[in-house]
Formats: sequence, C-alpha cells, structure tokens
Amino acid sequence: MNFQDNFQGYEKIVFAIGDSYTQGTGLPSDANYPFQLDLILNTGCCGFEYSKKFAVVNLGLAAFGLKQAIISAELYQAVLGTPNYILWLGCDNDYEDDLSFESGNRHKHLVDENPHYSIFLKPLQIITNDVEIGKRLKLAWANYRRNSNSGKKSFSESVETHFSESVAMKLSPRLNELLVFCCQHDTKLIVSWANHSGESYVWLKKWAGENDVGFADWWPRVESLKKAIPLIPLANPHSGGHYRTWVNKMMAVSFADELLRHERR
Repeated sequence: MNFQDNFQGYEKIVFAIGDSYTQGTGLPSDANYPFQLDLILNTGCCGFEYSKKFAVVNLGLAAFGLKQAIISAELYQAVLGTPNYILWLGCDNDYEDDLSFESGNRHKHLVDENPHYSIFLKPLQIITNDVEIGKRLKLAWANYRRNSNSGKKSFSESVETHFSESVAMKLSPRLNELLVFCCQHDTKLIVSWANHSGESYVWLKKWAGENDVGFADWWPRVESLKKAIPLIPLANPHSGGHYRTWVNKMMAVSFADELLRHERR
C-alpha cells in the first residue's frame, strides 16, 4: 500500500487501518487519504522539503471489517514496531464483513496459496474468474452466504438490539477492543466514518468524545467546498462510489488536525 520499501529514519509510526476507503480502491496509490496525510505531516502546510517525521503505513484492504483491521495492526506491530498513532476509517459494511470473517467464509476465498482447496485451487480460480457461468455461480453463492450471515449474532450479542442501531454502534465491542489495544501500547487512537449521511458518523463522533479518542470530522470541510463549487462530484465513478482525491485530501487534513492537536499537548 506504500511506496516506501521500509520506514527507517522516521520519528514516529502511524498505522492507517480500514477497508477499501483506506486502501484507496479505484484510485492511484498517491490519491488515498493515508498518502495525502503523509504529505501533509511531512512537508508542512506550504509543502516544503520532505522531512521524515511520521511514517504513515497504509494497512487498509478492501472487504476488511474491524476485526481483520485489528489483526492487521497486531501483525504489523511485530514487524514495524509499536505505532504512536492508529487511524481507523469505518464503513457501513464493516459489521457484515466481521460476521463473514467470524463465520469462516473469509477463509474460503479463492486466493493464491489458500490451503483449504489443495490441488483444486487453480481450476476453481479459472472457473470462477474466467468462465461466465462460474462468475454467476460465485455471485449467487456470495449472496446466499451474505443472507445467511445477516441473521447471525456474534461479538455484538452483548449489545442491546431491541432498537435500531447504527453500524458503528453494532461495532462498539470491537471499538472497545481496539481502544484497549491502544491503551496497552500507549498508542493514540483517531477514528472517523466514511459515510457522513448515516447515523454512524454522529454516533462514532460521540463515542470518540466520551472515550478521549480523536475524531477526524472531515465532512464540514467537504460540505464547505461543495457549497462554493456545487458541481464538483464526490464519488469516483471507476470504483463503485469511493471518493475522489479531493475528498480524501479533506479526510487527510482532518486526521492531521487531530494528530497534530495531540502532538501539541
């Protein structure tokens, strides 16, 4: 996810965890918000000479739920060292992705070297990726598994579910798990939500305030620009609705504000 071969020489480490919105699906690798954040933190507001202050490590991967994002942070901590900051950008499908991961469906994806399929892996990959009927069967099976998971309960069973919950609220046990991980390692946590229009954005902002967690409040910046230039689009049409570079830049600025605010304490 990064252009750097290593992160030696940087003063502090920043892990950006999340899914495709963090990874930057459909965009050049220098257009995702973690790379834009790298530029902001290491060149200053005027974009002068690059200085290795913050190593921003993009650990985002499409279809990752919060559970997988936490596992990723733990794995890379062993490789790169304990991060000074962890940034998490949540998304509306994170809860469903966690259910899929916990049910074992994520472990059965047809990816290279998956031991679950043994010698049948390559033929199955050809059938499901190159043959039209195979593609349709793969989609139908994925929809079936998604529907079967929708009625299951997992880590969120302890959360009251008799009223309508936002996705972020359903993820609260996992958020607490991430917060414990950060507290144990003296790591500052900063969070945000990819969809500004749902209840999750508001709920997560409130949760962050109650738990001394930073919140990257990026939407007011985007809204301000949209009012000034109404015709500018938010979505990137080449990646199923993911954001354009300028929106990722506003996210990066908001994460930078929270991070630098903590640095000044």
